[in-house]
Amino acid sequence: MKICYFGTYESDYIRNRVLISGLEQNGVEVIHCRDTAPGLKKYINLWRKHKLIKNDYDVMIVGFSGQAMMPLAKILSRKKIVFDGLVPLHDAIVYNHKSIRPISLRALYYWLLDFIAAHLADLVLTDTAEHIFFYHRKFYVNQKKFLRLFVGADETIFFPRTHVKSKDDFVVEFHAFVYAEHGVDYIIDAAQILKSIHPDIRFVMIGASVQYDQAAERAKKLNLSNMEFTGRKPLREIPEYLAEADVCLGLFGKTEKTQRVIPNKAFEILASRRPLINSDGAGVRELLKNGENCILCEPASGQSLADAIIKLKNDSALRQKIADNGYELFRQSLRPVALGKQLKDRLIEMI
Repeated sequence: MKICYFGTYESDYIRNRVLISGLEQNGVEVIHCRDTAPGLKKYINLWRKHKLIKNDYDVMIVGFSGQAMMPLAKILSRKKIVFDGLVPLHDAIVYNHKSIRPISLRALYYWLLDFIAAHLADLVLTDTAEHIFFYHRKFYVNQKKFLRLFVGADETIFFPRTHVKSKDDFVVEFHAFVYAEHGVDYIIDAAQILKSIHPDIRFVMIGASVQYDQAAERAKKLNLSNMEFTGRKPLREIPEYLAEADVCLGLFGKTEKTQRVIPNKAFEILASRRPLINSDGAGVRELLKNGENCILCEPASGQSLADAIIKLKNDSALRQKIADNGYELFRQSLRPVALGKQLKDRLIEMI
């Protein structure tokens, strides 16, 4: 089987990297038709590059996030087209980034991009059944058109390492490009609760964004000496922080998206064999089980998060159980080769 990976996708973004690697590990030949030139030039360049390929492939995949590429893909390709719609642009830009007003022409523009892309595709990829239902409800797309495909993690970067303790404190790690669904304010609330009763618990916060900076400023005003804000770190340095952590954190916000998604970092934590704490939600429960391979706490609750941290701090056997079971889950069904096989099987069925 030969796949044409098409669009302006970031080849280093975890979703694209995992799927491409997974397909190749399953014997699929992946040819890249990619361009990131500004403005209209990228469309011209993609047309020229695709002309050289001459439709010599079995299926086209428009890589994440390629909503704007779908009309061109439909014009150029005579084959079945798969759209990786992992995150709807309208939802991300309007409600997560909060960069435009919900009732505006720009918001309508992004809604139309998602709507058109999903309806033009022969198959749409997303990460949870909750997201599939969201597409159906928001963009009126038939749910039979979707394939739920978990995000996974790059196992060349994230894999079990020896747990290294540099100090006697209990390290709680968090990493993300911070948006509303991460609920960083509730992590700060938990740190404030734990500061006096468990002074040996230390939070290491890795990330960036306006909301990350705001959180760091709030922690400073509260004089939370048990929180360290490192700023952004290269992806390949994150495993070092995971190896030093006693527990690792996922999402804790109260947005609608928080209920639908499983964060990328959760897969990285599972792959690294570290104990995961995440807020409870329908999307997370599609994969994870509370007390078995993670600890789930109440969304938007600093107290519930603090209780979960204390629970794991006081029970080393539970920490090890959750870490081991989480890694076994990743090893069995979330490695790139497993996800690639799942996608390949559906593509064979489709064509």
